[in-house]
Amino acid sequence: MSGVPPTGAPPTGVATGAAISTRGVTRDFKAGQQSITVLHGIDLEVQAGELTYLVGESGSGKTTLISIMCGILWPTLGEVEVFGTDIYNLT
Repeated sequence: MSGVPPTGAPPTGVATGAAISTRGVTRDFKAGQQSITVLHGIDLEVQAGELTYLVGESGSGKTTLISIMCGILWPTLGEVEVFGTDIYNLT
């Protein structure tokens, strides 16, 4: 028995939709008098239950993006939502 109703609908109580999403995420860092943009306008949506890999060359912004998605770093611009709640506007 799989626990999935015969209709193919998810079991009751299982989250559906985007578990985490970014919209227009940009991150700048200061280097002396210069501002360096390391992420620019990143849009990403990961559905509940979905397995997603983030791959790229060294220095491409993977750790910066994950740090923003986890709330460790703040984006310069853009939004991050976890199950529809903006994590940077929690009260």
